[in-house]
Amino acid sequence: MSEEVKKASLNVPRAMFFSLMINGSLALGMMIIVLASAGDPAIYAGSSYPFIPIFANVFQSNAAATGVTAVILVIQFVTTIGGLASASRMVWSFSRDRGLPGWSLLSQVDSRSTIPLAAIALVTIAGCLLSLINVGSALLEALFSSYLICCSLLLYRRVKGQVGMPAADGDTTSEAPYTWGPWHLKGKFGILNNVFACGYLIFICFFSFWPAQTPVTAATMNYSSLVTGAVVLFSIVYYLLWAKRTYQGPIVEVRL
Repeated sequence: MSEEVKKASLNVPRAMFFSLMINGSLALGMMIIVLASAGDPAIYAGSSYPFIPIFANVFQSNAAATGVTAVILVIQFVTTIGGLASASRMVWSFSRDRGLPGWSLLSQVDSRSTIPLAAIALVTIAGCLLSLINVGSALLEALFSSYLICCSLLLYRRVKGQVGMPAADGDTTSEAPYTWGPWHLKGKFGILNNVFACGYLIFICFFSFWPAQTPVTAATMNYSSLVTGAVVLFSIVYYLLWAKRTYQGPIVEVRL
């Protein structure tokens, strides 16, 4: 979505930073309040959604608990719409660059609505299919693993000195060398930041494959490792057999 943002190299990192600060602070405050009000663990021990009996115990009213839960459901719905828009936009972008199977169909944009309907349908169907099995934190693991790949590549190029300062002509072609944007940490502090990020992501990714409870049964098994492994294996085979002949890197759009 950065392609649609003016001065993306500055505004996108700024939006990410302040979103993290604001939402992280609010989430920490909410977590402290919920834990302080949780009460006796026996109240919510057998519930699939512990926050609901916690609300009922705090308000001493099922109606109030239902109202607060409804607010959370609305927020979750809005979040899902945002995630769907982001994921489908990413699918469309990779398809436009000829980097996904079926890119000729997924890159199409409906002439009337100017919306990539095929990409949206694919993301929606994939999300529904994943919800049919217990994949644990597969989506969260995929999110963190994608961050880990980016951080690892950036750390490698930092150490090798392969990222320079921006050129005066503002070259943005795919063959241009890597240059820093206006939002970055210079020198050893940037390297330390990337090392910490990679270490944290490795820790998160490793434990995201484990089941959430014991004993482990077919119903409680975390199948995120199976899903992730299948996607990685398919991606490697697809690239070696087909994609390397069609994918030439990101397509740079130029406004005239």
